[in-house]
Amino acid sequence: MTAVRHLLLIEDNPGDAHLLRQALEETFAFAQLHTVPTVNDALAFLGPEAKKPRPDLIILDLNLPAVCGAVGLSLIKATEDWRDIPVLVLTSSTRASEREECKRLGAVDYWVKPADWDTYLRFGEDLANLVPQWVAQSALTPNETARLTRQRPPASTETLPPIPRENRSQQSS
Repeated sequence: MTAVRHLLLIEDNPGDAHLLRQALEETFAFAQLHTVPTVNDALAFLGPEAKKPRPDLIILDLNLPAVCGAVGLSLIKATEDWRDIPVLVLTSSTRASEREECKRLGAVDYWVKPADWDTYLRFGEDLANLVPQWVAQSALTPNETARLTRQRPPASTETLPPIPRENRSQQSS
């Protein structure tokens, strides 16, 4: 059975969000799309008090109200608990400087919004193929997993010296 992939879409245009949701329903059966209209709403969604599923991918528009998408990308990548979540920028801008800046800030890719239904469907198909790769590339190390689950990382037996026989009885008292 294929795992459900949680996608967080940060998009203020309800029409664009609706088209993407429809395209994903037709092309990416195991995607569950969560949509928020602003960066502030996304930060609340990601916060521990929200008790929402951790997204496997964040799809981020750049042209957002209040806090622009580039600032949102910076905030996500600067937050230790979220920096490993792949972020795909999906915007109407075709400016090379914005593409370069987003990649520098940590976006896995930068795509221009589809202009027609067939392109939305191809977008959904591409996501179905790429999300598992992006998730695998962002896999956590054991220490990162321990930090996120609030457990102590496993101790390495190579770095711990054995307790000398004469000190063992002193430690038990």
